[in-house]
Amino acid sequence: MSSADQFGDIVGKIRGRRSSGRAASAAVSTGSLTLDLHTGYRGLPRHGIVALGGDVGGAERLAKSTLEATISSGGVAVVIGRFDKPPSWAGHADIVLDWRGQDESLPELVGRLGNVADVVFVGTPSTPRVIDRVRSTSMWGDERARACVVAMPELVAKAGAYRQAIPDFLNQLRSRSDLVLQAYGFEAKPAPHLNVRVQKLYAPDTEVSIAYGGHGVEQATDLLAAARKIGVVKAESHEPIRYGTVEMGWEAKDAASFLRRRPDVVAALQDDVHSALQDDSYSAPDYGSGPGSPGAVEAETAGEAHDGPRRYVNTWFEADDPVLPLVVGRSVLFCLDIGPRSDATDAESELFEEPDFGGQSSLKILVTLYGDGVDVGTPNHSLTLPKVGRAGPIETEVVPRRADGCAIRILISLEHELTLLQDLTVRPPVVPAEEAVV
Repeated sequence: MSSADQFGDIVGKIRGRRSSGRAASAAVSTGSLTLDLHTGYRGLPRHGIVALGGDVGGAERLAKSTLEATISSGGVAVVIGRFDKPPSWAGHADIVLDWRGQDESLPELVGRLGNVADVVFVGTPSTPRVIDRVRSTSMWGDERARACVVAMPELVAKAGAYRQAIPDFLNQLRSRSDLVLQAYGFEAKPAPHLNVRVQKLYAPDTEVSIAYGGHGVEQATDLLAAARKIGVVKAESHEPIRYGTVEMGWEAKDAASFLRRRPDVVAALQDDVHSALQDDSYSAPDYGSGPGSPGAVEAETAGEAHDGPRRYVNTWFEADDPVLPLVVGRSVLFCLDIGPRSDATDAESELFEEPDFGGQSSLKILVTLYGDGVDVGTPNHSLTLPKVGRAGPIETEVVPRRADGCAIRILISLEHELTLLQDLTVRPPVVPAEEAVV
């Protein structure tokens, strides 16, 4: 008997001992009803590939939440990676398997176990290649396979290596995956939360904020946010928050406290949200990303708001000759600042997604530049972002290498935590050297 077949028998025995008796649902829950409502699959898709990135704390919290939700609902969770000591968040998994030294290759193990388990977390240095092979192997089975495979870059990588792997990992997997989740842990008063960016091909990104306490997702606050999202809980201006005729309080924190005291209301709300998740007519909102967009779940615990005038990420090019269009092989300066909207003719401006300053007067941020068809001189730039006012500018030399499809991708993150604040792309016009105006 092969290793994977042996583990498949173990999975069958585990499921047989579980008393839930529930049939496999159409999706695997993340442990957050709010996030489940926004993935487009009512959770994580069965017989699908999910790429999980973000910062170390955020990714591990979301993995732990998904694993525990799977087990509590009667499902089976498997963690496969290469490690001498399993990651701490995987402590409650049914099977924790070091794939080194197994009889079968990693894709075969993932493929076989994906047909019997409910969720399989897999980590490997060559995750994109492995996922391609999992999809192509007959081990993966037919469309009725049970599992969702959650791919993570090296489950036990050190923090620095993990952070370095995230951009390339997600870029490679976005075209291969059914869903990409970027989870960023964020400590805020009165409670911490997770910011999760939901990414799918051919759809705008959606930002979701999840209240997360010391023992996992803060269920009352999460249920309240989900119920407000589907419209069964109303929060009208100058009115108390209501569920039908039941008044739950004037503020979100009061409504969450009310739910903790009223298990009968919690049960009714859960039924309503689960009905929405099972309803074939329900689909995730097709909203743009970022705080302040309609698709961002309101986070009452997200801290204080930015109290200055709106700021923008302004980008422009500088050169001795007329700048635009850029010319293949000709060096120019790429410039960026954060502040009032630029009124320069050739500048591009995009609304800046303000971070939570947490009582501080300024924050250190990191601006990272990636060139697609463009050589970027200095990719990483540190900036001090004041709570009010202008930050920057930064300048770096760039050289276009082709005339079609050139782009500069800009990632703005908190420098210490590497929490992603904004992801935007500049696509300047570029012409071949022989077409340049002298």
